[in-house]
Amino acid sequence: MYDYHSSRSGKIPREFLKDFSGYLHVDGYSGYNHIDNVTLVGCLAHVRRYFNDAYKLIENTEDAKKSNTAKGLAYCNKLFDLDRESKKLEIEERYAFKQEKIKPIFDEFSTWLNQASINALPQSKYGKAVTYALNQMPNLMHYLDKAELDIDNNRAERSIKPFVIGRKNWLFNQSVSGAQASARLYSIVQTCLINNVNPYNYLSDTLTKLANMTINQETEIESLLPWNYIS
Repeated sequence: MYDYHSSRSGKIPREFLKDFSGYLHVDGYSGYNHIDNVTLVGCLAHVRRYFNDAYKLIENTEDAKKSNTAKGLAYCNKLFDLDRESKKLEIEERYAFKQEKIKPIFDEFSTWLNQASINALPQSKYGKAVTYALNQMPNLMHYLDKAELDIDNNRAERSIKPFVIGRKNWLFNQSVSGAQASARLYSIVQTCLINNVNPYNYLSDTLTKLANMTINQETEIESLLPWNYIS
């Protein structure tokens, strides 16, 4: 589901998610920090990106391989490798794998970050990577709480990407109502994709049906939703 607001204020996610409770996969945006009844699960992909950006600034290849930046990147890569391995397991076995194989690497990474922060220059790319990772570590560790939790929020990032690409093409929305309308349309399209429904066929058929019927009962609306669509 997509939603549009003209502000990045923390009150927006608090209001939007006021009826939700559970685990919330997020990036480092501070606006999520004060939502009631949720446990935030951090994103290792964002942590890795910080270290990778710092690593690419080291011109000498041999120096790069021996650097502390490479160590931070290696921890991220190791965790991603283990996460991929865990997803080959049945859900019942995945939690035990996380505790036995992945948690020790997280603990080791956390210890390393605390030591690295002592000498890291705060304004350097490497220093910013260490600080970001340290700040995110409590949320990252919540990934270990349940078998089904993800190590990153890439699923959300991938869902946002089509809208971002589209925005670059049309440059901007003409009005707030236009932005809200596009958010609703993207919500419908993405819901179709999740339910293996062709969005074009769905929209074409549904708009035709709506033009020829009176909607006065909730059951009629329910029959038109993507997960109930039959082509």
